[in-house]
Amino acid sequence: MHYAFYSLGFGDEPLSRKEAMDRNDWDKWHEAEKVEVEALRKAGTFKYVPISEVPKGKKIIRCKWVYKRKPDRYKARLVVKGFMQSPFDYGETYAPVCKLTSIRALISKAAYKGYKLRQMDIGNAFVEAYLPPGEEVYMEAIPGFEKPGYVIKLVKSLYGLKQSPKHWADLLTKTLLDLGYVQSDFDSCLYYYKDPDSNKEIFVAVYVDDLLATGCDEFIEQLVTYMKNKFTVRDLGEAKSFLGMEIERDCKNHKIKISQKKYIQNIAERFDVLKSNPVTTPMDPGFKPSSEEKSVNKAKDRPDYSTFVTLYRSIIGSCMYAQMLTRPDISYPVSVLSCYLNSPTTTHMKHAKRMLIYLYHHADKGIVYGNNNDEDLYIAGWSDSDYAGDLDNRKSQGAHLYKMNGGVIMQLEKLFRK
Repeated sequence: MHYAFYSLGFGDEPLSRKEAMDRNDWDKWHEAEKVEVEALRKAGTFKYVPISEVPKGKKIIRCKWVYKRKPDRYKARLVVKGFMQSPFDYGETYAPVCKLTSIRALISKAAYKGYKLRQMDIGNAFVEAYLPPGEEVYMEAIPGFEKPGYVIKLVKSLYGLKQSPKHWADLLTKTLLDLGYVQSDFDSCLYYYKDPDSNKEIFVAVYVDDLLATGCDEFIEQLVTYMKNKFTVRDLGEAKSFLGMEIERDCKNHKIKISQKKYIQNIAERFDVLKSNPVTTPMDPGFKPSSEEKSVNKAKDRPDYSTFVTLYRSIIGSCMYAQMLTRPDISYPVSVLSCYLNSPTTTHMKHAKRMLIYLYHHADKGIVYGNNNDEDLYIAGWSDSDYAGDLDNRKSQGAHLYKMNGGVIMQLEKLFRK
């Protein structure tokens, strides 16, 4: 998760337990540790075993505390150092991450049908899944909660384990399938159920431990109740934001707008463009990008070129995240400027900052779903390309875009290769 997320946290969290112990608020961090350990004990996540019972040759992996200062509380999470695991200790590794196209299509459907958008967060999702019998994981004692002569044998998954996301995905899939849901053939993290008699329906998108559901109110309430009985669930009610997208609803006109105003303002502040003059387009229409610029001020001549490249990549990555979620209007400049991440010039940097300035001065723009037109529910697509528009190697630039219920659900810019 990913992409170019810009931290919105407090930024004063301790990076180690030793650092936390040296702080004035150590008592609060220690209390957060106790809460975490108690939650893991209640969930039956681990058990203490004598060191002598550890099979010969079995690696005992280490763990650490990760601290996070939330707006309303101190939070400590126990994390396994999964990099110490051997690839032979686990099988496949993947996380349940719904495609952004599926999420936007789900929001579009909610706008058209007038369905509610319900959001849920699964607390300690990864520790809900049991480790299979063949996967024995031994971990050193929890820092601050040691028991001399004993180590920990994990019974359930824990954050940091390579296989934890996969075990959680398997458990959630089984839970929803047992409830009668069908897993989408297009997206394995999109589930749906439709009553053949009443035609009532529900759709659920899963993004790791976040669930976004829309459909019949009755089915949504049944799902929330069922999930609360199975897991530790925070019912967030009507979705106001999801994955950084801000969701605004106009119930009267059956419209939903998704945008990223807060995210864009944060990255604009981070890259210091708040005092810039506004521009009306994300890229100069006359700009023809290439790796060789005819400017005497080559970026590679700068003594701080490595810092220059890092800054350029950060700007492109931050803009790319906005483009992928709610700002398809910058797809072309993101695609073009991404071709020069290894060796950008001052001209490339100038246009990257122009794109960021454009975003900042049009931060309230987004995608709007809902035109009150039956024909607009159907997916419509457009594609186009130039001919040999790439000045470096004469490749063609192509793009396609798909809309549903008046709003974009998928867009792509790419270079056609031989």
